[in-house]
Amino acid sequence: DNESMVRAAWYTLHTALEDESTQRKGIVFLVYLKYTYVRHFDRSLVSLLADSIRGVLPVRVSAIHIFHAPYIFEILFDVVSMLLGDRLTKRIKMYSEDDDIIRQRLSRFFIKSLPTELGGDVKLDQEKWISERKEEGK
Repeated sequence: DNESMVRAAWYTLHTALEDESTQRKGIVFLVYLKYTYVRHFDRSLVSLLADSIRGVLPVRVSAIHIFHAPYIFEILFDVVSMLLGDRLTKRIKMYSEDDDIIRQRLSRFFIKSLPTELGGDVKLDQEKWISERKEEGK
């Protein structure tokens, strides 16, 4: 349900904000949409998430990298970007090339911080992460 998704996002953002460098430099969002279709997007979830975070959490968005967005998303982004303003729009990067080309373009930024699915060195293991957080009492 949407409320659970928002709670999970809040927890993840709060966890990221525990790190002082994240507070200073901001968060880089990686949005991988390779096998996603427009029908998978839940506008009410996006709206609920944005409304619950905006003005409440001190989250600085450093960059948003969107991979393999459906073509209609790219068209809509052109329209929406006019509403977002230059500052945020400049932080959003769209990639629709082959994965190898995307990895090459991203390697100059933070290849060691990328998940293995995108050719980086970070192996994501949610269950292990949650278990470690519980052991730490967080």
